[in-house]
Amino acid sequence: MCIRDRYMGAKEELQEEIEKLHKSLQEARENGIKLIEAEQSKYAELRAEFFEKEAALKKVQMKCDKVILEVQQLSRHKNELEIKLAEVNIEKSNAEKEVEALYDKFSSLKELYEKARESFNKCIGILRVKLKKKFKEIHSSVSYTHLTLPTICSV
Repeated sequence: MCIRDRYMGAKEELQEEIEKLHKSLQEARENGIKLIEAEQSKYAELRAEFFEKEAALKKVQMKCDKVILEVQQLSRHKNELEIKLAEVNIEKSNAEKEVEALYDKFSSLKELYEKARESFNKCIGILRVKLKKKFKEIHSSVSYTHLTLPTICSV
């Protein structure tokens, strides 16, 4: 075999290998392009989904901000109501103390009234006894014998 035949044989073998590699490279390239396109498509879908979710999240954040503001306002209102409630409780306590004082005064006045009534009733009883004695004295000492009946004058 001559060098040329060897060279040509090796060249043909290498050419076949080169063509196989070229074909394999072409397939890999096509598959790569398909993968890149698929990835780009998936990326576009994911990006669109991301922006949708981001917009939804912003809406939720806005609602949360509104709720937080409302909670803060309600908290302030609650604090105001607690202050008013404390004031009302102080007024109630003062009113209860005043009512207690008035009740104590009323109780002492009632006791004085009962004592005065008792004294008055004793005085009335004593006066009755004395008046009965006086009445008996007056009526027993009076003599009706000296009294005369009126006479009718004749003309």
